Amino acid sequence: MKKGFTIIEILVALLSISIISLFSFEYLANTVRIKDSLSNQSTIQQKYMNAINIMRLDLMQLVRVPIKDVNGRQTNAVFFGSNDKEIMSFIAFIGSSENFNESKLRRIEYRYENNNLYRSTSPSNRPSKKLSNELLYPNIDSLDISFREDLDDNYNQWPNNNNAIDAVPRYVVLELTIEGTKRTIILSSFQ
Repeated sequence: MKKGFTIIEILVALLSISIISLFSFEYLANTVRIKDSLSNQSTIQQKYMNAINIMRLDLMQLVRVPIKDVNGRQTNAVFFGSNDKEIMSFIAFIGSSENFNESKLRRIEYRYENNNLYRSTSPSNRPSKKLSNELLYPNIDSLDISFREDLDDNYNQWPNNNNAIDAVPRYVVLELTIEGTKRTIILSSFQ
């Protein structure tokens, strides 16, 4: 009797290995798809949280200094807010400045254009000279902002007839829809 495997035994072994390899490949392909999906969701959530944290930090660093309008004329207002293109504008103390000769007071502007949220900074005394302009959050389906002295108040514009011109809203409420999910964010100016 000869020692060795018959052709049938070899074919059965090859078929078994092929079936096991096929199932392993499908399992690994599904694992990679799930990993990519979770990574994408994590990146979106991270962008969202970074945008909120930047806004929160800016509002915490808000300084009650009157803002100049876009033409450089002094106003008595220390905070502008509306549901228009430029949703918020105020002066904040920014501690990170490489140049010791320039002021650390910055005019902070938040704009909502083409479904994107932007943040720009300029010197407090020269609003036309932009120091930075960054996209904070892209692809926002809708954004509605309101300004409140108490959580029961609801103003679409700041300053308004009910508050002093040099007042700052205690709360800024953002209601936004991102990828069909509605979110409400309440930020405090701590003023």
